[in-house]
Amino acid sequence: MHVKYKSVASSYLAKIDTDNQEQDFQKALGNKFEKIDNNTKTLMNGVIESNKQTRTEIQEYNKTLESKFQDNDKLVGKYNKSLSKMNQGIFSLFFVVLIVSLVSLITGPIGDILMLNSYAETIHDQIVQGESIWRYLAYSFYLIPFILLFFILWACTKFIDALDDKF
Repeated sequence: MHVKYKSVASSYLAKIDTDNQEQDFQKALGNKFEKIDNNTKTLMNGVIESNKQTRTEIQEYNKTLESKFQDNDKLVGKYNKSLSKMNQGIFSLFFVVLIVSLVSLITGPIGDILMLNSYAETIHDQIVQGESIWRYLAYSFYLIPFILLFFILWACTKFIDALDDKF
């Protein structure tokens, strides 16, 4: 019977050892998994915090870019307006030079070639020497050179507008 008690005692001790080993193993695994879980939580919190910080930095960068784009659009608008005004000024100056050139040519050498001076003298003589009512119609003949000049200038303005639309 003694052997039987010994065998029961040794099997009881073996069972206690096995239970203790299982508990120790479970504790060890539990500790390892807790450490891994804690490290994972810490890492995830760090990643989440980093993502939040990155998002705020990206939002600030986008706001900065948007304000720069708006400033750039304003500057481009101002430059386009000033370029348009400069083009209008240059074409206006060209038109003034054109008018002065045409007037000087008509009153100068081209007027002599077209006999505008003799034309004006002929109209004057017709008005002075004529005795009918039609002589007053001759006053309108003074307008013919000015009408021609008007049409020449009108054609020049159409040409300048066509150039302005093209460029």
